[in-house]
Amino acid sequence: MCEEMTALDDVNGAVDNDSRRERWEQVFGSAVVGQFSPYRLVSLWDLMFQFDLLRFIISYRTVSQVEIGIATTHRDHLDHIIVPAAEKPDESGHTRSSLGNFVFAELMESLQRLGFMPVSMTKCAIVHEIINRPYAYRELQTAMTVLRDTIEVELRDRLFLFVRPENAVFWDKKAPFGEKVANAFPNATFDSEEATRCFAAGRYTACVMHLMRVTELGVRRLATLLRLPKILQVKPWGNTIEEGDKKVAALPHGTPEQQARRAQFSEILAHLRNIKNAWRDQVMHPNQAYDEERAREIFDAVKRAMCEIAELKRLPK
Repeated sequence: MCEEMTALDDVNGAVDNDSRRERWEQVFGSAVVGQFSPYRLVSLWDLMFQFDLLRFIISYRTVSQVEIGIATTHRDHLDHIIVPAAEKPDESGHTRSSLGNFVFAELMESLQRLGFMPVSMTKCAIVHEIINRPYAYRELQTAMTVLRDTIEVELRDRLFLFVRPENAVFWDKKAPFGEKVANAFPNATFDSEEATRCFAAGRYTACVMHLMRVTELGVRRLATLLRLPKILQVKPWGNTIEEGDKKVAALPHGTPEQQARRAQFSEILAHLRNIKNAWRDQVMHPNQAYDEERAREIFDAVKRAMCEIAELKRLPK
């Protein structure tokens, strides 16, 4: 496995990401490599069982303990040459060489599953090579220190965002405003789902910005339903709402059905005006930020508006 990795990538990892991913899939399989897709939400279950984190911790601690043991027990004999006693089993029935090979095989596999870069794999391979030939404690100690430092650097570069359990459901929530809105506004799918992801991640101002983009699609749809001039599709919200008020005020209202239709459009126009004045105009300026409570309030308001617009029917000619 060690040789396969060094054949795939050079020590400095001077291979583009697409090539590295393709080659890693050839060795490890697409299922394993797929677990490391960028921005995928990783649970503690994934870390503990799919990525076998416990196995890595045990292997890594063994390496650290050996390094410490050399520094304390053999500090006066660092230049003493050790010849691997492959033919002399210890009390557990293993030889020194086979024990070392087992530990580093475990560590190597753990590094692979966790998606470590080739430089860490190479450092691990160097230590693995040392313990299978005559070596001095000093050489092994130096190599293991470099390996430990390299692994620690890579571990610190792997950041995981904690999402509170009560918000985790929002991360991959499909059709967050309901199926009716999703069907009526397929072009709002990206922003509606990004809004919920931002909410789950605690990026509440970004959540509100995505919600305003969703609402803009609702405003455009309303202009179409009211048969307003197409030029309003590219005009600010205020223009559409203002022209919509004029159009609704001129609608006939002699029958109960006409009165109900007029009330529907009046209500949604008022709702959109409130969203515009309270949040849309504010979120576009750098002095405005939103917390969780406000973001949730705005989410509920936008959901209500989009649901109402999705139920409206176009005015007859």
